[in-house]
Amino acid sequence: MNEANIDPLVHITAVLKNAAGSESDIFSTQVQQAGFLDRLLLPQLTDRIEIRSASQPMTLMFERQLRLGDVLTEEMLMILLVLAGALVLMPMVLIRHFRAIERADVEHERSVYLATHDVLTQLPNRYLFAERFNQAFSDWQVKGIPFALLVIDLDHFKDINDRHGHEVGDQVLRAVANRMLHSTRTGDTAARYGGDEFVMLIADLQDLESAQAKAARVFGSLSQPVMTSAGELSVSCSIGVSLCPVHGQSLDTLLKAADQAMYGVKQLGRKGVAITSVPEA
Repeated sequence: MNEANIDPLVHITAVLKNAAGSESDIFSTQVQQAGFLDRLLLPQLTDRIEIRSASQPMTLMFERQLRLGDVLTEEMLMILLVLAGALVLMPMVLIRHFRAIERADVEHERSVYLATHDVLTQLPNRYLFAERFNQAFSDWQVKGIPFALLVIDLDHFKDINDRHGHEVGDQVLRAVANRMLHSTRTGDTAARYGGDEFVMLIADLQDLESAQAKAARVFGSLSQPVMTSAGELSVSCSIGVSLCPVHGQSLDTLLKAADQAMYGVKQLGRKGVAITSVPEA
């Protein structure tokens, strides 16, 4: 009977029932003792078979303690290794993916900023200024509120570069740009148009006099001395002002008008503010 037990891990017990109702063990197979972890973690399987015979009724009982080796087969270990590898690699892949997206977003923002701002002064460049002009012009068309353009040119800036070098000249440009930013309100735009020339869009003006008053305040702010690595330097500027729609209704027309007014200041000895007298284009 023992030889018929093909699984040495199955414990088989045969019990014979006699006519008096008592039971006697016929045989019991020997099995390998299961380990502590096997008994702790895995269930024991049992089965019971009744052999109903008139002469020799018998009961067969089968017991099989599951072992870790039954579950952790080579195939299962391979699957677990693959899953474990996936659990480790997937977060790493996702982290790298999201970091790549973040770097791409940062690089995109940087590219957009460099395309619309002056690197030295951090002011908007002429391309962004043109976009802001279009917005202001659209608002004027809808609401009828005029706005002004200022062309600002530093006086004798070439002398600063020639005497003290371009590094000091850059310090002056950055200081002027910072003062322009502090002179603007929400809705206004100050931009570097090239070299030592700046432009400013003054939005929501009531009349020509308010544009001139705003230009005078900008002039006063920019005419203060600038502290540089070469010491304190005197700075002055010439400002020309044009008003939309009085002096034109396009960016080129208004810039040319303000530029002519600015050169008029230069011809009169620099250091001042003038409003263009160019008729509407």
